[in-house]
Amino acid sequence: MLRKEDFESNMETEDKIPGAQPENPAQSERFGDFIVKYMQNVQETMELFPGTVFQAINEIFGVLYVPLEHMGELEVTGTSYNSIPKCYTYMDMEAAGASGINRLHDHPYLKLRGKGTAVAVIDSGIDYQNMVFRNAGGSRIAYLWDQSLEEENDTEGAEVPYGRLFRKKDIDRALDLENPFSIVPSRDNNGHGTALAGIAAGNTVPGETFTGAAPEATLIIIKVKPAKQYLRNFYLYPPDAEIFQENDVMMAVAYAISWAKELKMPLSICLGIGSSQGAHLGTNALSQYV
Repeated sequence: MLRKEDFESNMETEDKIPGAQPENPAQSERFGDFIVKYMQNVQETMELFPGTVFQAINEIFGVLYVPLEHMGELEVTGTSYNSIPKCYTYMDMEAAGASGINRLHDHPYLKLRGKGTAVAVIDSGIDYQNMVFRNAGGSRIAYLWDQSLEEENDTEGAEVPYGRLFRKKDIDRALDLENPFSIVPSRDNNGHGTALAGIAAGNTVPGETFTGAAPEATLIIIKVKPAKQYLRNFYLYPPDAEIFQENDVMMAVAYAISWAKELKMPLSICLGIGSSQGAHLGTNALSQYV
């Protein structure tokens, strides 16, 4: 089980400026990310590279954040390829009607509409103002974790290791305002995550003959932060490519599971990003974890 202490930072705090917020290695371009298993000698690596921070994903996997200034140039010959996060980008989507979903909604004995279940969408975020994600009780989004946002000044007791977490009460409060982004500043700038969430769990819109696969499900949304520059350089990605890191996706899955347990609901995970990297044998860290 995930514990609060698994996500507490090990960063040295001696050089902190009074009143300033410490840098989060998960979001900092000064740190390189490496996926490790607990049975590997994590402590030895941390001693070898001063300033290294370890963060658990689950009982098996974790991430080492190593200062790039101590690490030198990233090379496969000097680092296990499996430990270097693979990069993911958006995948294409097809219409729900072709899959026979509508027949399951209307079947007199099944009526499978997602009630009492949770759907996690791990992608580019969501347009939480869209009416297909709202009902008479307000937003259908129970949790919205935006990994890309900077942490608030007061991070004491933060519920996520980086970025910001918004619960349904926060989103409902934002929806009542003229400027909802003053409370929940998370945006889906690409639209891919919103589209995927709509297909997976959007409300039925009779006038537009639209419905998601599970229109009565509770939503858990995780906006994955962009990949760091050192990985873009290593994999030779163009500057405008929208790519994401394997370890951030793993962290998203871990928290989606923990929140579904908090909701006491079965969970389906929609991962709308994929990769052509790796051996395609199910041996990379994300495949093993899933």
